[in-house]
Amino acid sequence: MTATFEEQVRQYAYRLFEERGCEDGHAVEDWLRAEREIRGFASRRGKLEAELRRSGASQSRALQEEKTALHDRRSISAALRASK
Repeated sequence: MTATFEEQVRQYAYRLFEERGCEDGHAVEDWLRAEREIRGFASRRGKLEAELRRSGASQSRALQEEKTALHDRRSISAALRASK
């Protein structure tokens, strides 16, 4: 089951909190950073798909970019699972 965007942000923000040593006072900063990073991964994929449709870029380049995006998503997912 895919976690909702809000749940992903909550989990990632909590991980940032833990990485800071559970120091209070940075909840908004952590939340906004988590939103920005998660949206950034989704945005890069969307931009790649649009570029492929527009320019007809080579398949090998497209595959390499998709592998990078997949790696990024897996890294976030692994980080979220590890924070539970």
